[in-house]
Amino acid sequence: MKILLNFIPLTSERLGGGWTYSVNLLRGLETVAADHELIVVASEKVGQSIECKKAKLLTFNLNADNRIQRVSWEHLKLPAIVKSIHPDVFHGPANTLPLKLSCPSVLTIHDFYHLYCPEYLSWLRRRYLAIVIPTSLRTATRIIADSDYTKKDAIRFANVPSDKIETIYLGGLNDDELRKTDKNEEIIRKLGITKPYLLSVGSSLPHKNLVRLIKAFALVSRQIPQDLILVGEKFKYGSMLQKVADSELKDQQDRLRHLGFVARQELLALYKNADAFIIPSLYEGFGIPVLEAMQSGCPVISSRLSSLPEVGGNAAEYFDALNIENMAQTILYVASDKKYRMKLQERGYVQSNNFSWQKMALETLEVYTKAITIRT
Repeated sequence: MKILLNFIPLTSERLGGGWTYSVNLLRGLETVAADHELIVVASEKVGQSIECKKAKLLTFNLNADNRIQRVSWEHLKLPAIVKSIHPDVFHGPANTLPLKLSCPSVLTIHDFYHLYCPEYLSWLRRRYLAIVIPTSLRTATRIIADSDYTKKDAIRFANVPSDKIETIYLGGLNDDELRKTDKNEEIIRKLGITKPYLLSVGSSLPHKNLVRLIKAFALVSRQIPQDLILVGEKFKYGSMLQKVADSELKDQQDRLRHLGFVARQELLALYKNADAFIIPSLYEGFGIPVLEAMQSGCPVISSRLSSLPEVGGNAAEYFDALNIENMAQTILYVASDKKYRMKLQERGYVQSNNFSWQKMALETLEVYTKAITIRT
């Protein structure tokens, strides 16, 4: 089987969930699909950051960081390249497919952010996604959803038949990261952090719900010993969050630190040393940080919205993400009870065993076979 993976949607500027999924998919397929031919198409700049051990990497001269150029290239030039390569199956791992394809296709839909949070996108971006995502879902031979929640959204928003979509969960830490078991306390010290602390990982985009988290923490900060550490891109919302912290924490401003983006090794150390991990999001297509925290032995306190309960299972303590007082009381309950945190930790190890990038790759390979069978 000749499999073509489309990495053109990846950019060099934001190494987020789409990048994590695509790279780990490739890594997994190189292991489980060794008997098949793997081809990756990407921009030259992105290609420099991709390590291909068995796959063939084809790079092209385009500025993928320029959205208009990237989108135009994907829809106008890529179909001809696909036709010349003549793959058995084409995989679009980032929500969209080129408008015209000459082979069976598989589409991975991660989320419907443009519908849940339209106010954070430009009008042009909303219109484009409102057209191309439903079109891609309808034209794809088979569809992969990151969660049952996203699968239901695809059925509801694009009227896609249920039997055309399969839920395939993502992984968290890769094999190399799982083998590292030390707590890396030296890294924590270099970041200027003293224990104990609570950790939240995610960007400052409004749907991540950090304003409510800061307010909830402020309500209980005098009753618990842990500080709150925020990790993730600040974007244009960092200064706004700082104003909220200044207002809510007042004379306890040193109890909150917003580190912004950190290196991967630093993030792993932060997971390992935290008393608990908090994810207050209003919307997630999957929630990789939840899984990473559980695999790191970090107890999870989670919003119960969207797909998060699918990842956390019975290993997380849940709260109402729209209710600041409920969030605060849940934080207080977990932060104050070490024995309960240990129970959550053990449950997290068990729950996280249900997920892995290799399992995801195996299940994805099965979808490729189904797509080819349907078209032949």
